[in-house]
Amino acid sequence: MRSEIVIGAPLVATSSKVASPAGAWYTRITMLRLAILVSALGGVALAEPDAPRRIVVPIGETVETEVGYLRGFACDDPSILEAELKTKSETSNVFSVKGLTAGKTSCRVGTNPLQPSVVFEVRVESRPRRR
Repeated sequence: MRSEIVIGAPLVATSSKVASPAGAWYTRITMLRLAILVSALGGVALAEPDAPRRIVVPIGETVETEVGYLRGFACDDPSILEAELKTKSETSNVFSVKGLTAGKTSCRVGTNPLQPSVVFEVRVESRPRRR
């Protein structure tokens, strides 16, 4: 027995082993909904990268921020601050910043390219801010 397939013609099951495309419209709608959801969520994830965290340090004072297990740091302008990475416990390190002169710079904590890192915007001010 020879059967021909005509494109666009509805398929009818001739035996129990042949699947019927009766639910094909439902599958198309489900796939369309899934495609819309994935593209919407993908757009949200790519919309804006994480903004740098801010550290405000008065001149002559030291501010410490916990950075977890990150190791190593690099600052764009090290002349305005004195930075240090200290071990707080077995699972946590502290990024310590002392203000030297007024200015603003970025510091990245976590210099291993295969591990996560955190970018800080460090602002050294001549006097403490009033809240």
